[in-house]
Amino acid sequence: MKAIVQDRYGSADVLELRDIEDPVVGEDEVLVRVRAAGAGPDVWHFMTGRPFIARPVIGFRGPKERVRGWDVAGTVEALGANVTAFEVDDEVMGEARGSFAEVAVAEADKLVRKPARLSFEEARRFPSPASRRSRRCARDRSGRGSRSSWSAHPAGSGHSRCRSRRSSALG
Repeated sequence: MKAIVQDRYGSADVLELRDIEDPVVGEDEVLVRVRAAGAGPDVWHFMTGRPFIARPVIGFRGPKERVRGWDVAGTVEALGANVTAFEVDDEVMGEARGSFAEVAVAEADKLVRKPARLSFEEARRFPSPASRRSRRCARDRSGRGSRSSWSAHPAGSGHSRCRSRRSSALG
């Protein structure tokens, strides 16, 4: 498969399009055919290797993860043995390691179904409902007998809001 690969830290000039081996899907993972990928500040930090204090985690002399990208929108290509939430050909969005490639691996709980009204390009811009911020929002707003949901500003400006809908036995 083709991927944008990085072997050393630096500016965008260190990124190179080339063939690499297809990733292997674990039991709780999903293989996503990438239709759109997002590039946020985190991608720049990993590409440049800055701040230097992050190097013990991301790699001292060069990046541990050679394929950049995190935000993804695409279609499910394959499922791990323990994944029941999705089927092959489902349209999904969320977080996947190495999304700057033709296919990327994602943990199943980091993906959600892409709303039909969004294009793949629009879907990759939104912080995923599976993201840390959204999970925290749901945890903070939810209480006994309530359901929380996440929604993004329709203009794709990065604004999001938490909504909590109280459910009651009385209706």
